[in-house]
Amino acid sequence: ELVALGHRVEVFSGPPYPVLDDGVTLTKVESLDLYREPDPFRVPHWREFRDRVDVEEFLTMCAAGFPEPKTFSTRVARLLAERRDEFDVVHDNQVLGYGMLDIERLGLPLVTTIHHPITFDRRIDLAAAPTLRKRLTLRRWYGFLRMQKKVARRARIVLTPSEASRRDIVKDFGVADERIRVIQLGVDEVFVPPTVP
Repeated sequence: ELVALGHRVEVFSGPPYPVLDDGVTLTKVESLDLYREPDPFRVPHWREFRDRVDVEEFLTMCAAGFPEPKTFSTRVARLLAERRDEFDVVHDNQVLGYGMLDIERLGLPLVTTIHHPITFDRRIDLAAAPTLRKRLTLRRWYGFLRMQKKVARRARIVLTPSEASRRDIVKDFGVADERIRVIQLGVDEVFVPPTVP
């Protein structure tokens, strides 16, 4: 829709890379792709390590953590630092990594969308965990939530799709209510998806 209105839209994505609408540019943000199929949790060859972010990504995975919000946001901040004059706005779609704060420090207007706090997913997973070991592993996996809470509290504008999500973001992430804007998801009543006979 934005492209049709005359805007230039660019998506920064790590693997797996999305298929985008015509006219939308994809900037591939390379990573170690540690969760790829068919070999998730793989051990990369030493030549794959390009910098300290790659090392952090691998070591966090080895310690049962989920590094991608932090490492992806760091990589995107680096890319945007070289191109800061090219963008009118940067939209963070629930990454909430420390690199998003770096993007704001570059002077780029940042808008953050939080669909719902991932604290909900964590509670559900912990409640369903059959063993103490699994619960401990899940606590480590969701360790990125501390960072997401800090980044969310410092975000200037947070978008969310519902009043319920707004309340949950205030409660679980501690974001000031006045910084949250509810923008409901639109539904195209005319669109009919193609069907296969």
